[in-house]
Amino acid sequence: METDSKEQFVKNVLLKVPETNMLGEPGKGYKYAAALLNASRIGIGAQMIGVAQGAFDATIPYTLERQQFGKKIFSFQVCIFF
Repeated sequence: METDSKEQFVKNVLLKVPETNMLGEPGKGYKYAAALLNASRIGIGAQMIGVAQGAFDATIPYTLERQQFGKKIFSFQVCIFF
């Protein structure tokens, strides 16, 4: 998938959001966004641990099956620590 993104500049424009459309308190937008990102980091970290565990679980059977230099690659020094 490809994303087309370009830098845009807006000069001499005052953007005013009507008070009825405001979420939260004025001037606290960064604080709200940072809190949301901090909360989602835990979930993303948990997902990545799951991905790593899946990769590890798929690797062990492969190393027990694959042979190189006449022996299974699981028996090589770097693999025996697991």
